Amino acid sequence: MAHSVKSLRIFALGSPGEVRVALTRGDQLEEFAIWRPGAPDGVGDLHRGRVIAHVPGMAGSFIALTGSPDGFLPDSASPPGRTLGAGDHLGLRISRAAQGDKGPRLT
Repeated sequence: MAHSVKSLRIFALGSPGEVRVALTRGDQLEEFAIWRPGAPDGVGDLHRGRVIAHVPGMAGSFIALTGSPDGFLPDSASPPGRTLGAGDHLGLRISRAAQGDKGPRLT
């Protein structure tokens, strides 16, 4: 019985401020990543998040992010004219990296 083993290959392409890396198996893309050394901890990354709780006393909402610590969305960065409630889903961008025990700041 003959087995065909498809080779793994890693490709990297660099440009100022960014490295793109791809892992392929044969002609199929397995993994892809963009590394931005100048943008620490995902600053600028886009996420889909879910409101955990709106906290008027803190003027913002805590947001659950997939694959990241929970973040904080200030009311000033919330969608205009919309009051957020638990369970609402939003498209978000990380505007400040997580620091210490605080999650990332979102916009």
